[in-house]
Amino acid sequence: MSDKTGDFAFRSDQAKGRWHEMTYGGALSFLRRRYTRDLAGVDVTVSGVPYDAAVTYRSGARLGPRAIRAASVQLAELDAFPFGFDPFDTLSVVDAGDCMLDPHHPETIADAIHDHADAILGTGSKMLTLGGDHFVAYPLIKAHAKHHGPIALVQFDAHCDTWADDGRQLDHGTMFARAAAEGIIDVSKSTQIGLRTYNDSDHGFEILTAPWVHRNGIDAALETIIEIADAGQANFAPIYPDEMGLFEKIETIAKRIYRADEVLADKTIRDQLKTWEEQGYGNLPVCMAKTQYSFSTDPNLRGAPTGHSVPVREVRLSAGAGFIVVVCGQIMTMPGLPRKPAAESIRLNDAGEIEGLF
Repeated sequence: MSDKTGDFAFRSDQAKGRWHEMTYGGALSFLRRRYTRDLAGVDVTVSGVPYDAAVTYRSGARLGPRAIRAASVQLAELDAFPFGFDPFDTLSVVDAGDCMLDPHHPETIADAIHDHADAILGTGSKMLTLGGDHFVAYPLIKAHAKHHGPIALVQFDAHCDTWADDGRQLDHGTMFARAAAEGIIDVSKSTQIGLRTYNDSDHGFEILTAPWVHRNGIDAALETIIEIADAGQANFAPIYPDEMGLFEKIETIAKRIYRADEVLADKTIRDQLKTWEEQGYGNLPVCMAKTQYSFSTDPNLRGAPTGHSVPVREVRLSAGAGFIVVVCGQIMTMPGLPRKPAAESIRLNDAGEIEGLF
């Protein structure tokens, strides 16, 4: 029997693929994915938020992440229905375990969940979160909005969860009203599906009640959700705020766009960036000058590699144009020229006409 069988969650060093497992045994990660906090190059990070102290009636959702992992074991051994392929041949998916919470200090809960999600999203990975009661959605939405701007909410629920909120309470029935008031949800693109409770205000959400879904069907509900989410203009969100430090802006681009592990810059470069910040140029955007052949600074490392380093060779202030130029790796910043000068292709044809100008 191959050694690559059983307990993929802690024995494998890969984020893709899967091993044969005993359905009734072994480590219970979500879909048997590898347990790790190393998210370099990871497409999707699964994480649990075991919290349920915001409920007013039925507790127990804190055990949800553990139960979902246990229930996923049979799905982990089969190709995806109805498509018949293994998603882990293509997607890099890991289980990062649970968000660490202190239930004895409830005032820390929202920030702890937000910071946990913020750290994961900061790596460029997408998130799949296992709850947890409804309230955990609020700090998760807040973290996603920080990285992507106001989000479109698709909520399947019997209750609207938009009752009156004071902006501070831990309440599983008010958090979407707070999120809408804070602008981290774009209500014009959001839909609530399956509601069977009344609220005096819809807070701007498109609502497909439970009777509506029964009358019109699942296909009509999906068409409405997509139509609402696609309506209007896209919500553009800058990758970093103007007030972020210059070196932090460089790191943000390198890690979130280039998917690098680190930015390498010596003390001289860092000191120069700090001097420009002190001189009032810290709010300028940065322009990265690097090879066009790779997301790394190595032109031979083609495509979109991960886990690489971005060396900064030089920084330049373009005060008039309004940006900081960051020269990375071995790259020339003069206009690019072809190997064969265009003049070699310019000539007069037999009719006396000029050819080869364009």
